[in-house]
Amino acid sequence: MVSAGVVRAAIVGLGTHGSRIVRLGASAGISFVAAADPRLAGTSLGETVGTASLDAVVIAADFDGLKLERGDVDVVILAHHANFEELADLEIRCAELGANVVTIIVAGFDLDAIPSELQTAVDAAAKANDVTIVSTGSQDVSWGGLVVFASSQVREVKEVRLSLVIGVDGYPAEFLDYFGIGLSADEFAERIAPKFEVDESIAATSLKRAAEVLGFTLNEPSRVIVPAVLDEAIFSTTYDRGYEAGEGVGIKDTTSFLSEDGVRFVAEIETLAVAPGVRDSWIVAFEADPMLEIEQRISVPPHTVDAILLNRIIDVIDAPAGLISALDLPQARYRPRIALRS
Repeated sequence: MVSAGVVRAAIVGLGTHGSRIVRLGASAGISFVAAADPRLAGTSLGETVGTASLDAVVIAADFDGLKLERGDVDVVILAHHANFEELADLEIRCAELGANVVTIIVAGFDLDAIPSELQTAVDAAAKANDVTIVSTGSQDVSWGGLVVFASSQVREVKEVRLSLVIGVDGYPAEFLDYFGIGLSADEFAERIAPKFEVDESIAATSLKRAAEVLGFTLNEPSRVIVPAVLDEAIFSTTYDRGYEAGEGVGIKDTTSFLSEDGVRFVAEIETLAVAPGVRDSWIVAFEADPMLEIEQRISVPPHTVDAILLNRIIDVIDAPAGLISALDLPQARYRPRIALRS
C-alpha cells in the first residue's frame, strides 16, 4: 500500500468518458499528472476538460508519450478503445511502472473471455509489482454489483432479472444497422441474430458473475434474440423516417439460466431506435420475499460508468495484487474525496 495523500493519476483516452473522468476526478482531489489522446496531442488538458488547475498538463499522443517513470503515478486510467492484446500490453507496462490500473475498456471486463496466456501474463506482472488491475464501469459494477447489493434485501429468491434498455437514435446509421432496425423478422433472423449468437451478451456475463458471488451454480443457458418492437409509433432522426407500432426498431437479446436449486436468472438487453435518454435504464428485479425492483435511469452517454470508476479507485489501490474482477472488491460507495489511506 502507498502512503496516505493525494492520488496521482494518468489517463489514456480523452473522449466523452475520459474527459469527464478527469473533470470529476480533479474536483474530487485526484492529481492528474499525465494524459494521452492522439486526437488532442500537444494541447492543454485543462482547456480540454475545462479545469484551469490542469492547464500545465500537455496531452501526449500515446502511452509512450506520457514518459512515466516507476513510481510517478498511483493509478493509470485506461478509457480508450483497445482489443485484448493491446489492453494486456498496456496493463503489463503500467504494472512495471508500479501503477495500479482501472479501465472501462470492454475487453478487460469478462476475465473468462480474455485469452488465457494474456490473462496469465497480466496477472503475473501485477503480482510481481504489487499492483491491482481491474475493469470497472457499467458492465461490471452497475449490472453485476447492483444485483449483489440488492440481494441483501430479500429472502426466498425465485427469480432474478437484470435488464438494460438503451436508445440509439441519432447515432450513425451504420451503428443502428448493426442492430437490425427496420428489418422484417425473417431478415433479422438471417442477418442479425447469428452475429450476436457468437458471443455471450455482456448482461448475461454480468449476471453470471453476480450469481457466482451469491453462491449459485448455474446450468447451461438458453438464449432468444428477436427484433425489439414498441407499442407506439416513433420517428427516427437517424433514418429520417417513422416506424409504426409493432415494427422492428432494434434488438432484444435475452439469456436465461436455471440454478441447480431452481432459481431462474434472466439477463436482457434492448437496443432501440429511440432518442437516447428517453427510455434508458437498468432494472434489477427479484421475485422473492419481499419482492424488490430497482430502476436506475441513466443519462446518455451513461456517465454512471465515469462515477463508478472514480469511486472505485481507492478500492483498487487497496486490493490484493493481481488481475481481478470488480466484484472481488468491497461494495462500491460514494466518496466525497478520493485520497490514499495510510
